[in-house]
Amino acid sequence: TPEDRQHEVVAHGRKILEDRRETFVPIHRRMRHDGN
Repeated sequence: TPEDRQHEVVAHGRKILEDRRETFVPIHRRMRHDGN
């Protein structure tokens, strides 16, 4: 159903945001630590 499809899209987007947050923060700290 369209509702199931929408739920999949929302869950997928939420997973991307979580993955991005977990990878972006250490990279940002590393860049700041290196002085770049």
